[in-house]
Amino acid sequence: MNRDEKNKLEFHDRMDMVVHNDRLNRFNGRQGHGFAAEQGNTLIDKVHGRDARIVGDDNAKNGADRMVDGKLIQTKYCNNAKASVEAAFKNGQLRYVDANGNAMQIEVPSDQYDEAVRIMAEKIRQGKVPGCTDPAKAKELVRKGNVTYKQAMNIAKAGTIESLTFDAANGLVVGAGAVGISGAIVMARALWDGRDLDEAVDMAVYAGIQAGGTAFVTSLVSAQLVKTGLNQMLLEPSIALVKLLPSDVRHALVKVLRNGAPLYGGAATNNLAKLLRTNIMVDVVATLVLSGKDIGHFINGKISGRQLFKEMTTVASSVSGGTGGAYAGGAALSFLGP
Repeated sequence: MNRDEKNKLEFHDRMDMVVHNDRLNRFNGRQGHGFAAEQGNTLIDKVHGRDARIVGDDNAKNGADRMVDGKLIQTKYCNNAKASVEAAFKNGQLRYVDANGNAMQIEVPSDQYDEAVRIMAEKIRQGKVPGCTDPAKAKELVRKGNVTYKQAMNIAKAGTIESLTFDAANGLVVGAGAVGISGAIVMARALWDGRDLDEAVDMAVYAGIQAGGTAFVTSLVSAQLVKTGLNQMLLEPSIALVKLLPSDVRHALVKVLRNGAPLYGGAATNNLAKLLRTNIMVDVVATLVLSGKDIGHFINGKISGRQLFKEMTTVASSVSGGTGGAYAGGAALSFLGP
C-alpha cells in the first residue's frame, strides 16, 4: 500500500479526530471541566456496554447533556455537592425536565453523590421538584458520575494521567476502526489481484496494524495539543484567515461542519476558526506520524534534508488536500442538505 492509498484510507479517521477534538476545544473554557465530565462519563458508560451519547451539542435551553440507555441526564460538576445540586435549580425550582414534564437525572461527581442525594431529598420535601413528592426518589433523581470532580478537572488538562487515559481510550476507538477498514480494503484488493488467501490475510493484518497504530498516535497527540496553550496561540490567526473567506462560503462551510446548524455572523466565523485550528493540529500531527519512517532515515543519514523535505511536503499536501477537498465538496453541495 503506497502513501497516497494510505492517506485516503485514513481520511475518515482524521474526520473522527476532528469531531472529537472540536469537542475538546470546550475544555479550555471556564466550565471546561464540566464538558470533560460529560465526555469522561460517556466514555466509561460505553466501556460498560451502555448506550451512551452526548446530546447537548445543540445547546438547547434547559436541554439534556447526555443520554444513557434512554435516560436524559444533566451533568453538574461544581466544587461541592451543594453547588452541584443548586446549579440544577432556578428561582427555587428544578429547571431540567423532559417534554413530558418529568425531571431529568442530575449527574454529580462520584465523590459528592451521598451529600447530593441528601440535599436533593430536602428539595423534594420543599416541593421544588416537579412531579416528585417522595424524598426517597432522590437516589434515582441524582446520578452518581463515573469520575470525581478532581478527575474531571484533570481530564480537561494536558499531560495528566486522567487526560492521557481518556485520549488514549478515544484513540483506541479510532484506531480500531482504521484496522477494520484498512484490513478489509487491502485484503479485497489482494484477492482481486490473484494472491492466495493466506498472503491476502497477512497483507490485511499488516495494513490494519499500520493504519490503526497511525490513527491511535495521531488521535492521542492531537487531542493533547488541543488542551495546551497552542490552541490559544492559533486563535487570532485562524479568525483572521476565516475572515478572508466570502461570507456565503463561511456559512456554507459551517453548515457542512456543524451538520446543518444555522450559525451566522460572528458565531459562524468563530466556529469555523475553531474547527480550522482543530484541523490544523490533526493534519500536522498526521503528517509527522506518516513521515516517521522518513524522519528516522534522515536521522540515520540515509536520506538528505532536501529529500526529507520533499517527502514530508508530499505527505502534507495529501493530508491537507484530502481534508480541504472534502470540505469544499461538502460546501458546494450544501444546498442538498447536511
